[in-house]
Amino acid sequence: MPPQIVSSIFESRNGHRWIFWDLLACFLSLFLAMTFTPANTLTFLGLKVSISIVYAVLTTVVIRLCGVSVPGKDFSYSRLELFFATAIGTGVSFLCLQFLGSLCYYQFARTVTATILIFTFVSIFIPRLLAIEFMMVKAVKIALYPSGPNAEALQERLKEKTNFEVAAVLCDSRYSGELKDGIMIDLQENSKDEIIKELKNKQVEMVVLCEIKDLPQKTGKILMDVPLYGIDILSKGAFVENYFREISLNYANLHWMASHRSLPGNTAIFSAKRIFDILVAGIVFLLSLPLWPLIALAIRIDSKGKAMFVQQRVGMYGKLFNVYKFRTMVDGAEKNGTHWTVESDARITKLGSFLRKTRLDELPQLINILKGNMSIVGPRPEAVKLARMYEAQIPYYHRRYLVPPGLTGWAQICYKYGASVEDSRRKLEYDLYYIRHLSLLFDVQIIIKTIPSIMKGSR
Repeated sequence: MPPQIVSSIFESRNGHRWIFWDLLACFLSLFLAMTFTPANTLTFLGLKVSISIVYAVLTTVVIRLCGVSVPGKDFSYSRLELFFATAIGTGVSFLCLQFLGSLCYYQFARTVTATILIFTFVSIFIPRLLAIEFMMVKAVKIALYPSGPNAEALQERLKEKTNFEVAAVLCDSRYSGELKDGIMIDLQENSKDEIIKELKNKQVEMVVLCEIKDLPQKTGKILMDVPLYGIDILSKGAFVENYFREISLNYANLHWMASHRSLPGNTAIFSAKRIFDILVAGIVFLLSLPLWPLIALAIRIDSKGKAMFVQQRVGMYGKLFNVYKFRTMVDGAEKNGTHWTVESDARITKLGSFLRKTRLDELPQLINILKGNMSIVGPRPEAVKLARMYEAQIPYYHRRYLVPPGLTGWAQICYKYGASVEDSRRKLEYDLYYIRHLSLLFDVQIIIKTIPSIMKGSR
């Protein structure tokens, strides 16, 4: 079967098709497991149907809270991340069902539980995995306006995204250039109908405005009418924000700042984050506590010095606090001042290298989270000296202080370990995106994305 036909089977613009599939798959997973598993003791048909409906609705909601939604061009999970998100969503929804069952003095047998979980996971994960494989075959074709340095820079960035293809570049009197690969369309020489026809012939789905200042009158009229023909139109800043999930500092000017909220969301979001932080950090703290003396002893045996490393960092609203970590460097590594940590840093001990790869060195930061200095998810807190340098050299850097610093964050997931001002500038673009889109749902997705990162040993 041609990939385009298979792609159309999975494609669902508003997500209704996937909601229907998830409800049906989850309903059948529980109903069939309770019907054909010998260990099941519940035989009343009406009750089995009712429980299956509750489970189907519950699981459909929970997996979406974990980010398992509609595969498409803006679907952000990799295959491994999708695996973990589906597993977590399936597990949490079934635990909720078990809790509801316990209120009625009913518990599922182990074989029934295993059957339900396997059926549910497979029916949710496999179709989405196939959807990712086939839907990514069809790249979204876009047109850039105008030709020039900004368009060329975006074309270079788009090489990172295989699901986008530049099919046309619109040019006008402001930028002259030779026709390249037959993709240039002159807005001044052609009528609106000819331009729309050309865009349709090239199957363009979106026009990205790389510059919007001083538009020629004819160009402005044409671009305003483009959405009437089913072609989306976005500024470069909005395109980068929506599909690269970052906020370009080149577009974060005073006008941009004034057009959005200065503070992220409302107090309800911070209250929900705080409750979530206390619950998760408290559980992980208790589970990991037996490891702490073993790690501390191993550090003391491996190298001279204290097991714990304490350093002042900049927190929410610029307030200073002491961050706690297990020491991973030689004693006195920062006696000459704070420096960037680089790959193969000579200051890192052998045991320290292992602790950093597994993130075990950050376990003491659970204390910071429980105290309220940090959150599980947020921009990473910087040492005071580095923070002051970044504030002086990077615009809008202080906006990181609008939210609590985190143990993991969007910038850590999306960008390599920073070791320069330019790296910190790029990471800030991801931090600004996180702050603008702050939500508990986004936090859950970042935590899920952190799991493969830890498994790979990346920081």
